[in-house]
Amino acid sequence: MLFRLCYIAVRYCMAYDVDNDGRNDNMSTIIRSAQGLNRHCTGRLATLLVLWSLSSSASSAPQAGGGRVPEVSVVIDPTCTRRIEGTSDLNRSIYFNLFTNIDKTSCKTPGIYDWLVKENRIVWGSIQGVMTAESGGYQYTEDPKRPGFVDQESLKKRLAAMIYKPTEDYRQDMGNRIQLVSHDPTNKHPSFMGQYMSKAAKEDKKHQPHHTLPNNLEAAAELYALSLLHGFSDFNRPEWFELLNEPHYSYWSDPHLAKYHTVTRDAVHRMVPGVRVGGPCLAVAYYYGNQYENFRGLRDFIDNTQCGLDFYSFHVYDFLGRKDGDIISETENSDVFPGRITSGLPLESVLDLIQNHTVNHYGKKVDIVISETGGYGAKKRIEAEAKKRIPGEGFEWEMKMRSIDDFNMVSSLIGHTLTYMDHPETVKKAVPFILLHAMAWDPTYYATLYVPRNFQDKNDWVATKKIHFYQMFRDLQGRRVASSCPDPDVQTRAFVDGNTVFVVMNNLSNHPKNVRLKMPTAAKMIVRRFGRNSDLTPYLAEEAQTPVNSFALKPREAVLLRAEFVKPIVQERTINEISCYGDKVATKVKDKAAITVKVPNLDQVDHAWLRVGISRPQEGSPEVDIVLNGKPLVVPLEQCADRLTEKGKDYASCKLVRLDPAALQEVNTITVSFPDGKPGAVGAVVIRAAYQMP
Repeated sequence: MLFRLCYIAVRYCMAYDVDNDGRNDNMSTIIRSAQGLNRHCTGRLATLLVLWSLSSSASSAPQAGGGRVPEVSVVIDPTCTRRIEGTSDLNRSIYFNLFTNIDKTSCKTPGIYDWLVKENRIVWGSIQGVMTAESGGYQYTEDPKRPGFVDQESLKKRLAAMIYKPTEDYRQDMGNRIQLVSHDPTNKHPSFMGQYMSKAAKEDKKHQPHHTLPNNLEAAAELYALSLLHGFSDFNRPEWFELLNEPHYSYWSDPHLAKYHTVTRDAVHRMVPGVRVGGPCLAVAYYYGNQYENFRGLRDFIDNTQCGLDFYSFHVYDFLGRKDGDIISETENSDVFPGRITSGLPLESVLDLIQNHTVNHYGKKVDIVISETGGYGAKKRIEAEAKKRIPGEGFEWEMKMRSIDDFNMVSSLIGHTLTYMDHPETVKKAVPFILLHAMAWDPTYYATLYVPRNFQDKNDWVATKKIHFYQMFRDLQGRRVASSCPDPDVQTRAFVDGNTVFVVMNNLSNHPKNVRLKMPTAAKMIVRRFGRNSDLTPYLAEEAQTPVNSFALKPREAVLLRAEFVKPIVQERTINEISCYGDKVATKVKDKAAITVKVPNLDQVDHAWLRVGISRPQEGSPEVDIVLNGKPLVVPLEQCADRLTEKGKDYASCKLVRLDPAALQEVNTITVSFPDGKPGAVGAVVIRAAYQMP
């Protein structure tokens, strides 16, 4: 037990004092010393000696309360272009969009439209459904000559009158086409196409009316294709089409749902070339749950469609405070809203898991569309905290109370988005679940960018604090450049545009961080911060300051640095990161599990990262032992592990270890075990190798 406590402390500190090649010889010496001390010294003396050794090896700074904050070394090389499987340029339209399809009149005022589109470069991301003909009381007519099928001529006439015609300036603002995702409700098809319902869906009385599928799949597929062809112009026709929104869980492994998608894919490809068809648009993304048993539904759908859809899709949320106030442990502070956290490290493991499965079984990676993403929940907890912390009443108090939830949404979105950015070869669209407004059906709806004052005055629109997500990243653009951060709690991304370097850092943990930035000194710098105040309301602060190389990150704070240089930054070299996948996924670990990963062209590898997805029951330790080709690795232990543990369920993460290229072989064996001896599972094991480009 004593050695284990010492070992945990050593491994934590090692996350902040690692050489560029991933080695830490001083820490290895300390580990060996700890083993010896444990055998020959009393417990108190061994602990004191090890802690003294750690204080001599890890650079840190004092924090409030007398503790020490380890210093995180972040290295940025703006002259080295970073490609990820060939992609280096940031495509803003993938991430910075609204869950809506609107024009200037929908924005209520020209000022709102200009602020969104022209000042903050926001585009539209999604529309709700393609079967729009039935709006206004229209009912689909059955073709008397083809029972079960829609009458095409009456439908075409109806759709022709509904095609949206943009103004020329609006078309130019949108770049001649809006790149939209669309999905329909599960019960949108007309009744004459028949109804299919699983036994579980029939017994689910709460959701039963919304969980029917058509029986006549060919007829339903034709209706979708006709609607896409005749109900839209090339300007607003959806680029990614999901058949239905969040199908009942009992359909995920059902061959009927898979066939529904493949038949529709064939019909749409035949009639409307260019529209991509995918799904299944699942409601959740925590496929790491229950030691990866939760992956079964999506995996079965992929297999039942023979990995043949244009993309695969699901929704990614942090479900906060699922039990409205339950806390994970006695040590968790009251400012935390626990629940099912997927943003950051767990999401890294999910994206690896899907690709690892399809590469192993179908020899290819698949495109991913995230048609809803965000974070919400803990409503009762938020109301209780607001009453304690925020004085006042009326609409202004209500908006401050709601802004606590806005922080949760924006913080989750930042964690999600920075993860998507590191998977540009697969994540083709990610739509924040933020609507412009919901005046037509519920002006108080939680997921809106604007609300009418007092939730009634249509002439006075008030921005919610969800707007901080778009303000935070309003000018981010350029090509990816090399960045390195050994601390798994601090997401780090860097981009270069002309003479400007953008560095984004996001603290996933509830602990402060001190960052030492290793980057050429800029001529001037703007620092933008998003975080939360002591009353849990969010802040977005920006200031110009003299360029410095040391920054403090508060708990759960995100920082965007805009560093401007005198001259444009010249590219001197390029690296291209390629993911090399393990030979198995979702592997249960009893004693240990061995996974092999092939890495080609070893002589061209500049550096590499090992990525190991982990899922364990709640009572299991977040510690993991990993051995590469017979050599134990130092595995940084994330401080956000408490946030990644859902009460009564599991802990899930992705262990990130920088590798010495000299330690790699053509066929690598990675052995994973859990030092506490309790059960767990390994999701995907990936070596992301960065190759030097000629």
